[in-house]
Amino acid sequence: MDAPVPGGGPMGRASAFFLGRRGVRVTLVERGRIGTGATIAAFGNIRRTGRHLPQLPLAHRSRALWGEAEALLGRDVEFRATGHLRLIFDADGLSDMRAFAEAARPWGLDLQELAPTEIRARFPGFGPEAIAASFSPEDGSANPRLIAPAFAAAARALGVRIVEEAGRVDIRQTGSGFEVATAQGTFGAGVLLNAAGAWEPGSRRGSASRCRWKRSARRCA
Repeated sequence: MDAPVPGGGPMGRASAFFLGRRGVRVTLVERGRIGTGATIAAFGNIRRTGRHLPQLPLAHRSRALWGEAEALLGRDVEFRATGHLRLIFDADGLSDMRAFAEAARPWGLDLQELAPTEIRARFPGFGPEAIAASFSPEDGSANPRLIAPAFAAAARALGVRIVEEAGRVDIRQTGSGFEVATAQGTFGAGVLLNAAGAWEPGSRRGSASRCRWKRSARRCA
């Protein structure tokens, strides 16, 4: 089976890699160069806290895979389980944090609530404004500048074709599937995985649900 994947960001690269592991013939199409889009400005946070609750099973699976990243990709992408800290600055934020922690527990996420004295003791670089925090000790971060080439190299080793400098990508539905037209050629297949991210029309939909638990809170890796 052939599957073009427009979008060479984290979602596109990872999808191409795992599809390649399943024997799918993948063409990954990137409008510029791999790893130079939003990836280059990312913090590399790998977190489960603050997620929409039905996303948590997938987030748990993703976190487990990040623990295997070096073995999967053949190189260290600097994933470190340093924990994920979410600072709270007012009473409304504290109520939201506690409600999320209670609701997330049946989904398999246990968060630690830290009082101000605990925050200062464990993270002395923070000022006195935070009135509480939640801490997810097994979350962490990886290095986006290493992740991009690591996934690309691992995907190529599986036979994934990577097309860079594709310019504008036009996706058309045909009678037998899809065509992806680019400056580097046209690629057709019966199925398509669109990972174009912020450059795909309508990709910003759903941002309100992703921000549900962010009111009155600031998050730190």
